[in-house]
Amino acid sequence: MNILIIIASNQGTIASCAYQLYKGILKEIPNSTIVVVCYGPYRSDGFHFNQATCLKLGWLSNNSITRIFVRFNLLKKIKLKYNINCSISTQAGPSVWNVLSGIGEYKIGIFHAVLKQFKVTGLKKYISFWLLYKSIFKCLNKKVGVSKKIVEDLKNTIGGDVQLCYNIHDVKHIREQALIDLEDIKEQEIFSKPVILYVGALYYHIKAPDRLLNAFATFKQNTQDDVQLVYIGQDIEDASSKLMSIARVHNIENSVHFFGKRSNPYKYMKRSRMLISPSRDEGLPGVVIESCIVGTPCVVTNSTYGNWEIMQCEDLFNKKLSEIVKTDMGCITPNNTNNESFTVKMLAEGMLHTYNRKSFNWANFNTSKYEYQSVVESLFSNM
Repeated sequence: MNILIIIASNQGTIASCAYQLYKGILKEIPNSTIVVVCYGPYRSDGFHFNQATCLKLGWLSNNSITRIFVRFNLLKKIKLKYNINCSISTQAGPSVWNVLSGIGEYKIGIFHAVLKQFKVTGLKKYISFWLLYKSIFKCLNKKVGVSKKIVEDLKNTIGGDVQLCYNIHDVKHIREQALIDLEDIKEQEIFSKPVILYVGALYYHIKAPDRLLNAFATFKQNTQDDVQLVYIGQDIEDASSKLMSIARVHNIENSVHFFGKRSNPYKYMKRSRMLISPSRDEGLPGVVIESCIVGTPCVVTNSTYGNWEIMQCEDLFNKKLSEIVKTDMGCITPNNTNNESFTVKMLAEGMLHTYNRKSFNWANFNTSKYEYQSVVESLFSNM
């Protein structure tokens, strides 16, 4: 089988998902030929795919109409060159180019977010994607959602059959990486104390690292331990400076640390008392899955139905959650974006409960649905 994977970039969470999918196909369909096309930035410090092509448009990128025409034309030529019979687009943007450049191959579109998430990018962009959901995306042969809520949203917006297919996580690799020692002396010193961990790019409005910092300040007031807060992830628009300003207001700046981007976040997860996902909006947060894989409890806000899937307590789902829900892997706290003070208070309470809790039931955490075999099998079923 000749397979094309279309990505927007080789950096970030979605790129990581695409890279794991790429490795999974190589592992589970060994006779396949895989070509990867990146229509956005392809960075030297990002994920590297063999036989990858970057659609460089040069001066043409200044003209949006020309850019559209040239991009799908270049993509069509690649499909014809490699005689592609299955193309996979890894999110909404790549799915546009996948459909427009079709040569009659089987087209799979993977969606990582519900349509409403585009509202945060502005009304104009949201309306543009709404139109794409109602037209272009209907031409995909298979529509895939990475969580049950996304599947439901796709059925309501695009219509037709939608496949549930979780993102791949290399469970064995993650657990091996988690056992690697910390070599940096400063990091060793920080992790000699109890650590609360945040992993992810510091997107201020969506990922809410500021919400976590305010909750951490309240948490610190309720424990005598010298607990540390560590942020791992790319700094976006100088968010770390804004966060440090908040830390100074709370007089906790000596307990807050920014490690930046790390190639192996798992060794930090393994050594932390808990991982926090304080997001205002999410799809299926991979870092929460990864934290559960290494056996580190999580405190997550009610930012997505996906958190209830990961925590395996879907029967308790409450869209308007107003109290803490305790699970085998940690707890879920309210996410009232219209009442941040209440949300921060409840997040701090969830952190304190998890910190003081003696045991968690990791035997109930099912990793099989995230592993290579089940995901690849599900993705290529019924072709």
